[in-house]
Amino acid sequence: MRLFSRAGLLAALLASGCQGSIGDPLDGPATGPDDPSNPLTFECTPGADPSATDIKRLTTRQYENTLRDLLAALPEADREAIMASLDAPLGLVPADVRDKDRDYVQMDESVSQSHVDGYYAVGRTFGAGVTETSARLGAFVGACAVDADIGNDAACVDAFIERFGALAMRRPLTADEVAFFRDEIYAVEGPLDPRGVVDVVTALLMSPQFSFHIENGSAPVEGREDLYQLTGYEIAARLSYHFWQTMPDAQLMEAAANGALETEEGFASELARVFEDPRTQLAVDDFYRQWLKLDDLPNMLEASGLPDYQAFAGDDLPGPDFRANMAADAQNLLRYYTWATDGGFDEVFLSNLSFATTPDLAAIYGVPVWSGEGEPPALPEGQRAGLLTRVALVANNKKTTRPIMKGAFIRKRLLCDPLELPENMNNMSSNLEVDSELSTRQRVEALTEQSGAACSSCHAQLNPLGYTTESYDGLGRYRTAEKLYDAQGNLLAEVPVDTSAVPEILSGDEQPVADALELSELLVDSGKAHACFARHYFRFTTGRREDFAADGCVLEELRRGIVEGGSLREMLVQIAARPEFRLRKQGA
Repeated sequence: MRLFSRAGLLAALLASGCQGSIGDPLDGPATGPDDPSNPLTFECTPGADPSATDIKRLTTRQYENTLRDLLAALPEADREAIMASLDAPLGLVPADVRDKDRDYVQMDESVSQSHVDGYYAVGRTFGAGVTETSARLGAFVGACAVDADIGNDAACVDAFIERFGALAMRRPLTADEVAFFRDEIYAVEGPLDPRGVVDVVTALLMSPQFSFHIENGSAPVEGREDLYQLTGYEIAARLSYHFWQTMPDAQLMEAAANGALETEEGFASELARVFEDPRTQLAVDDFYRQWLKLDDLPNMLEASGLPDYQAFAGDDLPGPDFRANMAADAQNLLRYYTWATDGGFDEVFLSNLSFATTPDLAAIYGVPVWSGEGEPPALPEGQRAGLLTRVALVANNKKTTRPIMKGAFIRKRLLCDPLELPENMNNMSSNLEVDSELSTRQRVEALTEQSGAACSSCHAQLNPLGYTTESYDGLGRYRTAEKLYDAQGNLLAEVPVDTSAVPEILSGDEQPVADALELSELLVDSGKAHACFARHYFRFTTGRREDFAADGCVLEELRRGIVEGGSLREMLVQIAARPEFRLRKQGA
């Protein structure tokens, strides 16, 4: 048996073949509210080529989900024990990056030596786990691995390499690949050796075909040399990682093997089955969470020990679960209109229902706790409407509000308007000194909107959007007046809040709104949020920025699906039903 080092394994595996290219994220052009590169509709050119398909690395979530599914042959207790043993080596794998250039972790294509080291540690630990006991070895490799007949061990190893290799690479191994893993990696003569099995497992889990979405395609599209139909196995992997964030199941692999996925009828049948699987809802949850940046919600306990914050919060002082409950409330709204009611995009912004399933959030909204089933309770009349007024989108961990940051979120995330924001912006509206006579809005106006103020033109696009939500305090509670406290927690004054503004959703639009409820209606009426949402879902599912020329047909179908009465559920499945989903465009 030949024991491989990390470097030796990586070199051998790279030599075994990896076709494609790892590209940098595409940078979109700078745009303005009405600029053609931030359109309200998308131009569809029938027959246009899809954008080039770069190799994508499995996200951390996809990687961990796939590891867990590779253990399906073992009893649940063994699966959980092995996954627990992977905590430390998984911690060596760099976290996926989501930043201003990569809106979603699916867009992070970075690969480093740390990835290689982490993958190696995961592979060795995984292999050690599945061979730790005779029972695990027999369940994972096959009964032939633990019987008393050494005469069948060679065939047992080959069968294991073929079976586990097909799962790890999401396609059958070629005869040459089987020989490579048997002769160069396992490299044992005589009785089956668990140490050789560990090496095979490690090698397969370090192979580019495991940790990347590698697609070569089958035959080129007629008359083309750079456009390929995906193979059945590649279609199976696209479907499973798109909707489940993990490897294909046995039925998808069978549909790939018998050619069904390469037919219109067979693909449509599997698409419908995969979409209705409960795992799809978890993947959609992941999209919604990243879209709203719910992982970035502040630590709501940060100021809980300060006298002024305690006086401000009163009976609503956040507990350790408040942050998670805020995120769940926003997710519940989206789940309800996606799955429970087959609702539309407009309802997400205009709904008058509460989705708080915990007492702390229900108290903020002034409604009963929702059980999670049936019709949710209605919010107090005239106080809130839909997404923009959820606690997760208006609360922070200060006793004051942050209208600049709230405006920036709406402008950039919900309307797709490009703004280059300063790195210290997070501190701007949170560090305003309390003035016993001035509201937060008045202090922000004095700081950012006076003649000669730095970036006043930029704040003209941000502040009005944030001002409309000033009827919600730092905990997201509805209010008509702002309470001002000194550092010792003494109430200094109560000043009226002003939520009127001219948000200019579209460039040059001077229509005023009275509050966040009217802003929500204006946002829906403009159609701009629909187009932006289509772009965000495209980025999440493809792992790249959109190209309006090449991707216009896909984007327009997504946009139109939620504008013209279609449901969110229908939109989510549309992108996979497009012909581009089963094509691979070769890069330059």
